[in-house]
Amino acid sequence: MSDYNLQGDRLIQGKDCFVRAGTSPTDVKVIGWVSEYTIRVQVQTQKAETLGHLLPVSIDPTGVSVSTSFKSFVPKKGVEIDSTDWSAKNFAPPVDEIVDGEKVGKIPYLELYDKKNKCVVSSTTWAIATGYTETSSGKNYITADCSLESIGFKHGSDWSVAEIYSVK
Repeated sequence: MSDYNLQGDRLIQGKDCFVRAGTSPTDVKVIGWVSEYTIRVQVQTQKAETLGHLLPVSIDPTGVSVSTSFKSFVPKKGVEIDSTDWSAKNFAPPVDEIVDGEKVGKIPYLELYDKKNKCVVSSTTWAIATGYTETSSGKNYITADCSLESIGFKHGSDWSVAEIYSVK
């Protein structure tokens, strides 16, 4: 059982968590502080159902989809985070360009970064914005809730991949 401490729990609390984007892991820029982050990998399957068997004889993968969503503070214009002035507001898809030019912006590389421990928690590739919501109430900060669909998913290098998926 792990011990609870403030320093080790900052990733959970969002204090040192950032979303970063770029064309590759080597040129990422901080988009903003993250208060919530979700990445979901969904594997589509096909069941091989045959005569004479009550249960499927096999389940095979037929596709994979990755969806990402995060909620981030929208800083005032000109605020720099880690020497960049990008913000979650950049994730709002330009509707007129989508309608008139049938163009959709693709983000080649997107990651969740733990600044305190200097490690990537997870990353995805070729993300397309599918939803954007700005929210504020009372004396609260403005937050952006961004949703994206993407192609790839990788664990950060500090998390090793178990061998549970290998077939013996």
